[in-house]
Amino acid sequence: MHFWFDLCHPPHVVFFAPIIHVLKGQNHHVYVTYRNRYQVKALMELHGIEGVQIGGANGGNPITKAIGLLVRTFILFAHMRFRKCDLAISQGSSYQVIAAKLLGFRSLFATDYEHIIWTFARRWATAIAVPELIPLTQLEEKNLPLNRIHRYPGLKEEVYLDHFRPAPDFLQSMGWQQDKILVIVRPPEVRAHYHNQATEKLYEGLLRHLARIDNAFVIILPRSKHKKRLLEKMPGCIAGDWVVPEETVDGPALIYYADLVISGGGTMNREAAALGVPVYSIFLGETPSVDLALEQMGLLTRLTRVEQIPMIPIEKRQRLQPHWKFEVKPFLINLMMQLAAGKMTQSSPQ
Repeated sequence: MHFWFDLCHPPHVVFFAPIIHVLKGQNHHVYVTYRNRYQVKALMELHGIEGVQIGGANGGNPITKAIGLLVRTFILFAHMRFRKCDLAISQGSSYQVIAAKLLGFRSLFATDYEHIIWTFARRWATAIAVPELIPLTQLEEKNLPLNRIHRYPGLKEEVYLDHFRPAPDFLQSMGWQQDKILVIVRPPEVRAHYHNQATEKLYEGLLRHLARIDNAFVIILPRSKHKKRLLEKMPGCIAGDWVVPEETVDGPALIYYADLVISGGGTMNREAAALGVPVYSIFLGETPSVDLALEQMGLLTRLTRVEQIPMIPIEKRQRLQPHWKFEVKPFLINLMMQLAAGKMTQSSPQ
């Protein structure tokens, strides 16, 4: 069978890498396109994935985003026009959904955040994969076609965290001393449509607070080179208490050793929850149902005000084994095989 993956953001590379390798190991044909955004290409190299670059960052302006959507979709269409494809697969790529529809390809649109722009996936995706942690009522409110919804158990992050163990010397090159509290920080995505200024203020308050903590070793993972340069000028980085990695690093490996994770994005929050690491969310957009579920389980804490930041316990954590069942990867691979073969056209969400 012929599968086409379109990778638009760094977490999509990490999510699909194990699935791509399984499909290749089963002698299926896998073709990959990607957007050249911060860390996407480097992560593909890290995970041994080859692909064709089509497009890059579109900027934060709605007009440039719309133009970027049209241009990249057209290029994808032209690029794939004479290629065989049984199933087009992405995590939230409207570009691919439109191009696949125009080309007559079946498509699987996956997402674990229900508050996205559903315009194209709602109409044209052959199937939509979401976690069971998103209630059906939320999907109904988005006017989604429930007969095309396929709900998978648990978290998408389980796909690559199953039996995950990083190298024991992973953090030595960054200067971390094990007696120090290791804090991983992921800033919010300022260019996303769901970003708001309140999240940015919360993040700035977090940096001011961390600057006053003496026994913490802070690793910050910015989302752009511009943000990286700004961080490098801050006192924490100059003093060596904060580290902004020069090269792309393995996020799950950082989380595995972390005592605390604070993130403005969804993926790193869920990786921490799955690995049993204390995690705080500074995301103030429309709250994902997955985050609400994790909060109810006691695996994630959402921050909504700068005044809450000093209450975060910055301390060494107790090491616990992950408790997840890790059932997502076989579920998704089976779903992809069924869709590619044309044997599954409708679903009955429960």
